[in-house]
Amino acid sequence: MLVDFGRSVDLEALSSSSPLAVKFVGPATLKDMECISMRENKPWSLDLDTYGLCASAYVLLFGSHMEVCQESSTKLWKTTKPLRRYWNKTLWSLLFETLLNGGIEESQPERLNAIRCSFDEYLDEKNRRREVQALLRHQATMLPKSKSL
Repeated sequence: MLVDFGRSVDLEALSSSSPLAVKFVGPATLKDMECISMRENKPWSLDLDTYGLCASAYVLLFGSHMEVCQESSTKLWKTTKPLRRYWNKTLWSLLFETLLNGGIEESQPERLNAIRCSFDEYLDEKNRRREVQALLRHQATMLPKSKSL
């Protein structure tokens, strides 16, 4: 779980009807972390969160910060580095294309849920979930022990 409440906004405090109806305009972060709506000077809300999720997944996969560009023919945003051939390109393309090009729409929660279901299905095939959990447990043993105060 990744959480940074340092620059969070309580959307419920800004709207009595629907927190998801709150929209912002303009940049609210460093240039390299601006979501697509900010770059296009469009209203944004949860776009920043989905962009952050996308950027976090990218760092975990590539080990470097995400860079994006817009394809001139399709006007769709994509990552500049190609996915590696041994990764499940269908799955990761779905994640990056959806999170980068989702925009502010009512269907965004459904699309995010569809991505999660796709990853769940992949992990449930061939006992991959158990394998990933074992790898995560192994990685946890390599982390430095926390110091108690």
